[in-house]
Amino acid sequence: MRRAGLRGAALQGWSFDRRAAPLLLPDDPALKEALLRCLDGWSLQPVRSRPDEALAIAREASCGRWKITSRYSDRPTGALPLASAVCALIADLSLARLESGEDLLGLHAAAVALGGQAFVLTGPARAGKTSFATRLAAEPGAEFICDDVLAITPDDQAMSFGIAPRLRLPLPPDPTLRRLLGGGAVLQDDRYAYVRLPSAQPCGAKSPIAAILSFERRGDHPPSLRALPPEAALPLLLRQTLTRFETASQALDRLTALTMRLPRARLICSDPDEGIALLRAWQAQGLPQDLPEALLPLSPQAAAPDLPRPASGQIFARNPAVRLRASGQMVWLWQEEDGFLWELNPMAHALWQMLEMPGSVDDLAEVMAELFPDTAPARIREDLGRCLAQFHQEGLVVVR
Repeated sequence: MRRAGLRGAALQGWSFDRRAAPLLLPDDPALKEALLRCLDGWSLQPVRSRPDEALAIAREASCGRWKITSRYSDRPTGALPLASAVCALIADLSLARLESGEDLLGLHAAAVALGGQAFVLTGPARAGKTSFATRLAAEPGAEFICDDVLAITPDDQAMSFGIAPRLRLPLPPDPTLRRLLGGGAVLQDDRYAYVRLPSAQPCGAKSPIAAILSFERRGDHPPSLRALPPEAALPLLLRQTLTRFETASQALDRLTALTMRLPRARLICSDPDEGIALLRAWQAQGLPQDLPEALLPLSPQAAAPDLPRPASGQIFARNPAVRLRASGQMVWLWQEEDGFLWELNPMAHALWQMLEMPGSVDDLAEVMAELFPDTAPARIREDLGRCLAQFHQEGLVVVR
């Protein structure tokens, strides 16, 4: 852990659990008080701690801005305004809570309880999950659970961490959200606003999960609730998993069981009121699974980085530690000692099968061209080169 910049700063350790690593915060109470305003049901206790034992270290930079050094990051943040600094500390506290030995499954997701039943909202980044969950939680009979990190207990209950919703600014044009910001903001800067919701659950509250929703805010499609088959829901959850399993097989088993047991749906809307009406109607009908098929593909994930293409003479072979596993129509690669999984599309799967015999990108492209005679050989070689570069970057293949 980096310790630069801490000389001369008076720091106090604070812990939410004696088993967990503490935060080191300055004696100035401004940051700690701002943090506690965004937490409900947490009890931070003073502890003695050295910097090398800390979960995160905060120090004031200048003009009310803060730098955070975290054990989850290889370098300190830049100078953050107060709400953004609190956001960084809450992220560390959330991850530490997931690792606290309670056997919790962590997902990057939002969740709201309706009538005591939790609806989990997942989907692509910047899909509007936070604003929709906050808006939904303002409805009668609704309770806010989370908007960023969801903890799921071994018996599949959604457990709140008691963290206030964090709205990204500027807000979408929704009068309810603007009213919440105007009357209930507990902390705000130019990037984020934490707001108080009377219906928010405190830390430790649990709700049985009713359904898993893939949420998408799209203006190019009428509001709809569509079918979300298990083979589409499983990769969504795997991409959002925050828990580091001992093996990828454990991750697949845990999330496959969750996916198969619970009702699933794909919620598409541009206006929160329309989405809420669809969700309420679905719940009133008993969460039926005979929903219409989706007309649009799921929103794409972020594009993979553009890596240098392999040279013609390089010979690639499978990494012997990598295993392949199929689950329904999905195919994955994983290393047994690792917790990460790589989903394979059909071309990547075909490439992996061909790599049973080591070869160069030219050798592999020649074989692939026989399988896809209607595709230009140059396009096949380019796609294979890109895929091999990604495989090599992730350690799935080795160069001989």
